[in-house]
This record gives sequence, C-alpha cells and structure tokens, in this order.
Amino acid sequence: MIKTLESIRVKIGEKEFSIAFSNRAMFAHLRRISENPDDPELVVNYYYDLCKAGARLEGKEFNYSFDEFYDVIDRYQDALNKFADAINKLMPDEGKKK
Repeated sequence: MIKTLESIRVKIGEKEFSIAFSNRAMFAHLRRISENPDDPELVVNYYYDLCKAGARLEGKEFNYSFDEFYDVIDRYQDALNKFADAINKLMPDEGKKK
C-alpha cells in the first residue's frame, strides 16, 4: 500500500527535497501522459509535483519553479535514481505477491 500521509527526504547536491504521494500529482502526471506520452520531461514533472506535495504535507513552502527545480537536479546524474529509490520506500508492498 502506498504511504500517502508520509514524506521522505531526498538530498540532491546541497539541496534537500521532501516527496510525498498526492492525488494532485498523480492526476497531473496522468494528464501529461495522455497529452504527450513521448515527452521526455514526464518523469521530472512527476518528481516536481511529488516535491510540491511533500512540502505541503510538511507545511513548508516550495519555492522552485519547474525550471529552477530542473536546474538543480540536472547537475547531478544520480538525481533521478535518488527520487526513484525514495518512491520505492514509500511503496514498500507494491512489488510483493499476494
């Protein structure tokens, strides 16, 4: 089961982001996929939305435009893997057989 009321921190270089699942992030992601399934920025947009959700959940401001966020993670080759690892921690049972 996805942990929707929990956030997890991801450190990218000197910056730290909190991510959390939200319906808003999921629906925005699904809309973007339906509009342009070949968009190479789909994953980065999804991570951006998850970071906004994490900040909201923690009661913090998220003061990054999409381009500013992209600039931060673009500097680090392991950034996308760090976000993917954090998402997997928020979904501990998703890959298990029932």
